[in-house]
Order: sequence, then C-alpha cells, then structure tokens
Amino acid sequence: DEEDDDDEGNNDDVEGKNDKSVEHKIITPLFKTDAHVGCVKAVACCDKWIATGGTDETIRVIDIKRNREHGMLHQHTSAVNCVEFYKNSHLISGSEDGSVMIWRTSDWTPLHTLNNKHGLLSLSVHPSGRMVLCLGVDRKKKRSHLNLWNLLDGRCALTITLPKLAQDVRWSPSGDAYALVEDNEVTVYNTEEGTELAKLEHSSKIASIKFLKSILICGGEDKSLHVWNVPGYTLQHRLTAHTSRVRCVDGWETDAGEIRAVCATSDGTLTIWDTKIPKRLIAIPVPGRLVSMALFVHNKSA
Repeated sequence: DEEDDDDEGNNDDVEGKNDKSVEHKIITPLFKTDAHVGCVKAVACCDKWIATGGTDETIRVIDIKRNREHGMLHQHTSAVNCVEFYKNSHLISGSEDGSVMIWRTSDWTPLHTLNNKHGLLSLSVHPSGRMVLCLGVDRKKKRSHLNLWNLLDGRCALTITLPKLAQDVRWSPSGDAYALVEDNEVTVYNTEEGTELAKLEHSSKIASIKFLKSILICGGEDKSLHVWNVPGYTLQHRLTAHTSRVRCVDGWETDAGEIRAVCATSDGTLTIWDTKIPKRLIAIPVPGRLVSMALFVHNKSA
C-alpha cells in the first residue's frame, strides 16, 4: 500500500496470521434467537438492553441480565437501518423511509419522530445527548445528505448535501469533532467551525469506523484495520491479519490505558487486538455471516 508508506508515524503492517500466541477461542452464546423475519441491519447495546433493527421494519429488544427477549417495537414503516443507545435512558433508531425515532427505555414509549427526506444509512448521537447526526442517501442522484438535528427542540439545525455517496458518520468521544466515511476516505471535521481537520485515505472502501479518545479505527474491504492517532491523525498501524473483508469495528480503552480493537469479518470471525503493541490477542469463530456488531465491556481492567 503505497499511500500508507507515505504517512508519518509508526505505520508498520502487522500480519500475525501465523502467530501461535494468538488464542483461538470457541465461545458458547449466552443467548441466541432468530430476531427478525428478514435480515438484521443494525445492533446496539447498553448495560441493560440489546436492540436490533431489521428489514422486517421492527426493533427487537433483549434483556441482557435475563438473557431473553423483552419485546418488539413496531412504529417504523420501513427497514430499520440504524439503532443507537444514549446511555441507558434512550434509544434512537433510523429507517429506510427517513424517519428517526427517539424511545424512552424505561417504558419504551416513542417520544419524538424526526423526518429526514432520504433513507437513513447511519446516525450518531452527540455525547451530550443534545444533537444527532443523520446520514441519508438519495440513490437516484447518487449523493448523500447529512442532517444535524437539535434533540432539545426537534428541529433540523443544518443540512449538508454531499457530492458523493457516504457510508457512515461518527462523533468523537468528546463531541468536538466528527468523522464522515465516503468510499475509501474518512474526513474528520471540527464540530464548532465545520472545518476539515484531516482526510484519511485508504486503499479500498471503508465499511466501519470507531472513534476513541486517542485513536480512530477504520476497517473495510482490504481486510485490514487502520489505526490512526488522534488528534494528529497520522497512521499508527495497519493490522492485516484477516482472511476476508472487515464488516464492523469497535473498541475500548482499559483502566490501565491499553486500547483494544475488535473487528468482525465477513467469514464469521471476531478478532481482538491490542493496538499499542500491536498484537492479535483472540480470534473467535462465529457461525454465520457477520453483518453488524455491538460491544459492551463489563470489565475494563482487561
């Protein structure tokens, strides 16, 4: 990858395919269910609930502590493409018809509906809970629209028409920046001024990103994870020990300051990395084709 070689910083390609120290784990699911009649499009979790959205226009809610289904939400009238929790108090969901719904998790009452003109591909709730970024797509004109909604008054504060199709949008943990994914580029913008902070180019299309305090993780069709430093946005590592394309990425920071990256690949493998060493720690085979993933860390000491 010639572009990666030109980046500053420690941009070593880390293979690890034959690393015998990697633990290959077989895990037993705590809970398994055929959640949707159609395909599962999105999944999110907090420390009490799991929520999944599907092409059957429903949201399924699962009680984590009891390991059983809690109920089903029917108010959407099109495929539910994105779901995200704000803390434990609210769930925000977006669908193919452009609607975004805010749910109160204490009784699962739908509080508000925000209507976007185009079908939702991605949404991201600001860390303050006061705003939500909604990424919609106009497939006929082959361009995307980014809307910023004020959740306090239910008004759209900003609409940006993007010149090409975008795949994903994510706030930074502090909320002072957000990242927009367009094909093989990830562009980071300053929230207050709207100025471009960095444009991160990759060799192929990016499918998923995760914004952490000190790194930005990107994964996609080149079967690699790209780990970028924050706020400098220089390439720290390119982790290439995957046999198929990366569909989803996530991560967390341990109490000791170590950073773990988790990726799900289309061949049904979950891989956990230590991004500082860097080293592949665990590879977990999962039955079926992975299309979405949500991470909740009970113990941040490891």
